[in-house]
Amino acid sequence: MLNCISNIAWYFEDTEQVFKIMCENQIFNVEVAPLELIDCWDFPNYNKLNLFCDICRDYGISISSMQSIFYKKQINIFENMKKSVKHMNFVKEICNMIKCPYIVFGSPKNRNTNKSQEASMSELNCFFKQLNFAHEGLLIGIEANPAEYGTNFLNNYQQISKYMQEYNQLNSVRTHFDIGCYLLSNNNFFDIKDLRIENMHLSMEYLKNDCAVLENNYRNNIFKKILREDHDKKDRPMILSLEMRKTKISHLCTILANLSKMDL
Repeated sequence: MLNCISNIAWYFEDTEQVFKIMCENQIFNVEVAPLELIDCWDFPNYNKLNLFCDICRDYGISISSMQSIFYKKQINIFENMKKSVKHMNFVKEICNMIKCPYIVFGSPKNRNTNKSQEASMSELNCFFKQLNFAHEGLLIGIEANPAEYGTNFLNNYQQISKYMQEYNQLNSVRTHFDIGCYLLSNNNFFDIKDLRIENMHLSMEYLKNDCAVLENNYRNNIFKKILREDHDKKDRPMILSLEMRKTKISHLCTILANLSKMDL
């Protein structure tokens, strides 16, 4: 069932109000976007970050994952891997500060490539090796981003399956399954067992927040299939996080109330 929500859905000043609603609906995990907490990359607002962590503690909310890790960074991992690694090391520092164990790797515009998919997969593997996630106790999940999101690399889960089976050599690198991306990328066939899915996003295309569509996507059989394949995971529970753009608190309350009554 839904057990998390991304903080891109509300404004920072509404955090306590949202956390109250989450607790009422038995949701005790939050996914975070760094710039929602530190304002900017160059001059991070650590006071704001610490305040958010304090509010999390007050409400018993765990920070389960981080997304939007390259948002507003004008770098490409294939064109400038050194700068990209440096930026990711800072992202890891933030994760350690807030005790976040998992990173979502979407970042569509930062992973565009002018090389073949195969050559880019090999370079991506080198990129992840340099980051040494296992040493930090972190996991990273690769998210398929369709071409409509502005990238030409790993556009669907069939391609991610190929990467995981033929290129990935790291146990710390997993797959992040996003239902909105899956539906937008034409539902390419893949074997769930080949993906090593760690966590999931409940979303719709372009992060829209239509309640009826989100409920319909929640009913999609792919969620049930993934959770059936997840039965043997022992280390940590699957996080199913609601991801959508900012909305009014009243609308968010309605969505959470409806989704929390649904089971997979």
